[in-house]
Amino acid sequence: MADYKIDYFDVKQPAEKFYYAFDFTNAFRNLSISDTDTINTVEVTILDPNNVDVTADMVDDTKQIIDGCIVYIFIQGGTSGNTYKGTVKATATPSGQIAEMDFYLPVEEL
Repeated sequence: MADYKIDYFDVKQPAEKFYYAFDFTNAFRNLSISDTDTINTVEVTILDPNNVDVTADMVDDTKQIIDGCIVYIFIQGGTSGNTYKGTVKATATPSGQIAEMDFYLPVEEL
């Protein structure tokens, strides 16, 4: 089993909208992803401090980009004073291998 760290992103202000990059290269190399496999499915979940799913409010799925083993997620909004916990799950086909990356994103009006 691979050991992955949790990313802690810099503070984002509520009005800011950014692409955040998640590099699955090492994860899939450790899983022996084959040359024919590609990431084709990505699921994102973002939970507020009360474990309420706020993904629909904070993630714009229409702007998601997959570039090889790097996934770009467009994240927006959030409430000042909250730190959000997110998970990005990437599935490779045709093997069906899955890798997950977790992150924390603090939101603060500066």
